[in-house]
Amino acid sequence: MIGDDLTEAQRAFVEGPADTFVQACPGAGKTRAIVRRYLRRIAEEPRKGIALVSFTKVAIDEVRKRCGATLDALEPPNFVGTFDAFINRYFTTPLYARAYGRALTYVESWEALSAGWIGRGHYTDQVSLEWFDFDQDGNATFVPERVDGKYRAGLIREIQDNLQAYCNRAAMRRRTLIVERGVASASASRWFARKHICEHPTRTLLANHLAARFAEVIVDEAQDCGADELAILEFLREAGVFTTLVADLDQAIYEFRRATPRQLEVFVQSLTRGQTLDGNFRSSPAICALNCSLRSSAYMENAVGRHAAVATPVQLVSYDKLSELPIKLSAVVAANGLRNQDMVVLAHAASHALQAAGAGKTSDVGNRRIVLIANAAQRVLSQSSDARVRVGAIQDVERILVGLIDDEQPGYATLDALCEVYGLDRRWLRDAATRVLMAAHPADHDSSTYTARIRAVVSSIAFPPHLKLRRVNQYLATPPAVAWRALEKPQQRPWFTWGTIHSVKGQEFPGVALIIPEGLRKDDKGRTVIDHWRDSLNSEARRVLYVGASRAQRLLVLAVHSKHSGQVVSILGRDAVPFEIFR
Repeated sequence: MIGDDLTEAQRAFVEGPADTFVQACPGAGKTRAIVRRYLRRIAEEPRKGIALVSFTKVAIDEVRKRCGATLDALEPPNFVGTFDAFINRYFTTPLYARAYGRALTYVESWEALSAGWIGRGHYTDQVSLEWFDFDQDGNATFVPERVDGKYRAGLIREIQDNLQAYCNRAAMRRRTLIVERGVASASASRWFARKHICEHPTRTLLANHLAARFAEVIVDEAQDCGADELAILEFLREAGVFTTLVADLDQAIYEFRRATPRQLEVFVQSLTRGQTLDGNFRSSPAICALNCSLRSSAYMENAVGRHAAVATPVQLVSYDKLSELPIKLSAVVAANGLRNQDMVVLAHAASHALQAAGAGKTSDVGNRRIVLIANAAQRVLSQSSDARVRVGAIQDVERILVGLIDDEQPGYATLDALCEVYGLDRRWLRDAATRVLMAAHPADHDSSTYTARIRAVVSSIAFPPHLKLRRVNQYLATPPAVAWRALEKPQQRPWFTWGTIHSVKGQEFPGVALIIPEGLRKDDKGRTVIDHWRDSLNSEARRVLYVGASRAQRLLVLAVHSKHSGQVVSILGRDAVPFEIFR
């Protein structure tokens, strides 16, 4: 079961004792080692279960796939699932039933519910309960870093100007949802579990139950633990359940989502420190060297996989405008024997990645609904559009159709949430949007005739009779000529796949172009991420760069604005990272 295909460090983890913390570098084969340990432990514990938890459904699906051939590996008393699912099942559900005598309904986020949005001020968007933290008494604290969207600055300013009122409203709404309506988001479930395990009678009963159920809990991606998860783990340890954690502390990039890497560092000091998984099976030696330079922790990683013999240095590309990068990056890719489809362009901001990938700035078609529908139709009907583009276009039209309902709707609410509120079937909505998109091709009509065709189709859609609708002719007004002409600009297909660094965590690619833009966010002392890197300061911004760079297998390109390229060259030279300036 353990097998001969493990490294010495992997085998030490698989066969080692519980209550252990193991640091793992990117591409270290930790999933393989974790699954092997899990299978070993369930074979050793015929009466008690073993739990294996991680933080994303993608990671859990991979674990389940690798466990699939082993009988009973995914059956009770064992558990394989997300940390949230573990807390919901074994903590919040029984605790809530004991406190209120009824079942609790779970939603992933408060933003999935219309009631999870509070207040409307001078801006078109409402305020999300997810923008607040709550103490053990349920008092709310506003967290500005979680606000996103078109009106971010205005929303933050408005909330801060009326802070106590918004905090009181958030606390009251959240309590109503949990106590009176029996609904909890993932964050509320964690809060509820942590609060109630502090109560002595409940704590004793639950501790006895879990100690009889589980012998060990194995935590993957432990760097994403927040204070609530750490409290749960501490509770389990006190109850006599062993804990085993695997993490790369330098991949802790979700502090804005409640991750607490500093608290985790304190927690793991009470665990046995296992042998570091420092063999990188993913990346080339030069990429591993850059990883070590970006990493705040002291341990070094070694290239040991199929790319260990790749001698390509890190490529440094300097630029003045993001629009220069598609041609430059294509030249780098070709010079190193790859194709454009082998490269992904990554940045902290989606807009930077999109421009660097060759799509230019998003076409400004204004907010005229007919023009937005026509723009979506162009994307759906274009042969150059991929599946992601087509799905996004259909969702744009779905949103417009839901907006036909005569009711105030929060701008941040998801389509799923709106469908729940108004009793709309998602399949029906998708079919209705498709009918609208297929009604006419914008290229074959002027604005007046196209508008008439769209109005006719929308008027024929049978919305549920309980809904009050706006007047179609007013809602879908004929756009002026200047707005219609915006559609004549051809849709530019990106040269490369692109994404934000946060969106690709856990993935890997043959080539990565990491964008370091001109405008870098500064901390409270006026320092940028490059200053943090130069001065060996541990910051989330620096860890974000590390996560982006460590996705690369064979080729890593640092696309650095000329304003910062001198600093980056100096750092690479100081840290002996193999690199060359691509001209």
